[in-house]
Amino acid sequence: MDQFSSNPSVALEKTVDSSKTPTATNSADIDRVYELDRCIEWIKTNEYKNVCLQFPDYLLSDSSEIAFRLQKRLGQVVYIMGDSAY
Repeated sequence: MDQFSSNPSVALEKTVDSSKTPTATNSADIDRVYELDRCIEWIKTNEYKNVCLQFPDYLLSDSSEIAFRLQKRLGQVVYIMGDSAY
């Protein structure tokens, strides 16, 4: 079933870069930092119905807030991929 996820051995053999400390982006800066207006325009222009977000481990702390904001503005479900081994 590797079509929809990474090969499991990739996650087991992955070396984590500990120099990138997970820190949440200030809530007031999320739209600007992640260019949400631009993302929404791209999703709407291409009429995407299934949207899934993937983040590197050190940005996962922002993922739920970004998905929430996109869902609210798009009026559709936005998923967060749990497989960060890429």
